[in-house]
Amino acid sequence: GYGKRVASGFATSLVSDTMEASLGSIWGEDPRYHRRGEGSAGSRIKYAVKMAFMTEKTPGVYSPAYARLIAIPTSRLISNSWREPSDLTARANVERISFAFAKEIGANVFSEFWPDIWRKVHHSSSHPDN
Repeated sequence: GYGKRVASGFATSLVSDTMEASLGSIWGEDPRYHRRGEGSAGSRIKYAVKMAFMTEKTPGVYSPAYARLIAIPTSRLISNSWREPSDLTARANVERISFAFAKEIGANVFSEFWPDIWRKVHHSSSHPDN
């Protein structure tokens, strides 16, 4: 059971990432998260949430991340072809799509703050006086 869930998640992510990269490259979208790295925690979290749905086409120029907005729901619907019949409800599909966007937001927030946390931890561990 666990192995099948892991394989299903991997396959779904592979389909989603491939679709997003392919469509995004055609449309000039950059799927990477570019951290803000400055400002209040609240403004940085808002930016991380926004960038789950937006992309930076050129520095400072944002547009909807159409490739991601298509790839995430489509890949979750494609994954229905290998799921159990009991997992094919509209509610289950909405939950999978919502969870995928929540994971995108979580990854962005992590990317936004992890370098700061890493720096603080390493700075204080190498300097016992701090």
